[in-house]
Formats: sequence, structure tokens, C-alpha cells
Amino acid sequence: MKNITIGIGGSSGSVYGKVLLDRLQELIEPEKVAVIMSKNAKYNWQFELDNQDYKKLPFRIFNTNDAEAIYELDRRPATDMIVAPCSMGLIGRIAAGTDSDAITAAASKALQWRKKLLLIFRDKPLSIIHTQNILKIQQAGGIVIPATPSFYTHAKGRDALAQSVVDRSLDLLGFELKDTYRWGETEDDRL
Repeated sequence: MKNITIGIGGSSGSVYGKVLLDRLQELIEPEKVAVIMSKNAKYNWQFELDNQDYKKLPFRIFNTNDAEAIYELDRRPATDMIVAPCSMGLIGRIAAGTDSDAITAAASKALQWRKKLLLIFRDKPLSIIHTQNILKIQQAGGIVIPATPSFYTHAKGRDALAQSVVDRSLDLLGFELKDTYRWGETEDDRL
């Protein structure tokens, strides 16, 4: 199983990061996952989800401005990466190649080595500057995913709605998800 880097940006939408990390616990050994969280990500997690459960996760969690994070990520081979949630500001910094913190540096490394980079954003509406930054990332090989849940799944609750976005993202990285809804499936099809 390959290594993966997860960035948790500081925008609203902490549920996407939470559900992603919950799913990864089911799919991959903890030592293969590096998580980078910004200070605002930790604040929004507590504000939006009313907990600090990210502290209980089995993954190693780095701060975005932690020199140890950049050193550790440099030691690891370039990996596929998902940033969830990813603000338009963070998308802009990645598109500009600023490498101003551990998340942008890891994203830059993923693009540089032609690994998969998935950015899940929930901002709206989008300005032309946002769409130009999205285009630059896509032209560089990244995949930008709007955090738009699949309502046809008849999901029950916030986490289940977020899971429809997370599962499609994990599909793109090649994870085999057997317990996820596919359009046109019945409950029997998944058993």
C-alpha cells in the first residue's frame, strides 16, 4: 500500500477532513499517512464539529509551519495527496507554487513528481481569479473537486453526505471501496 499525505486546510468544511481521516483508518496502515493541519483547521474542526477528535487519530499530525513536517515530508518519497477542505486562498497559493508552508510544499512536490493531487473545495461563488487558479492546477495535473454531495444516495446526516464526496476522491486514488454507494445500485448490489 502506498503512502498518502492529507492536508486539512483552515476553511469551513471540517467534516470533509474528518470523514476522510475516518475512512483512511479503515483502508490503510496509520504509518503510511501523514496529516498536515493548519492552526485554522484545528480551530474550525473544534468550532464546526464540537470536538478535538483529530488528536485521537492514529496518524502523525504535523502543523503547517512546523520545520519537522517539511523535513519529514522531504524524507518520504513524493506521495499522492488530498487536501480537504481546501480554501480558495490555499488553492491560489498552490497554483502560484509558493511553497509557503508544509501543505503547499507537499502539494508542490506531488505535482512535481506527477503524483495525484486532489483538492476538495467548498467555496462559492467563484470569481474569475478562483477559476483561473483551478485551471492552473488542473493543467499541472491536479484534480480540483467541489465538495458537492451526491443527494441520490439518500444519505442520513452530515457525515454521510460528506462521505459521498470523500469516497469519490478515494476512488480517484485507486482505493477499493466496497461499502460505498454507486449510482443505480441497490443495497443488495453492495453485499
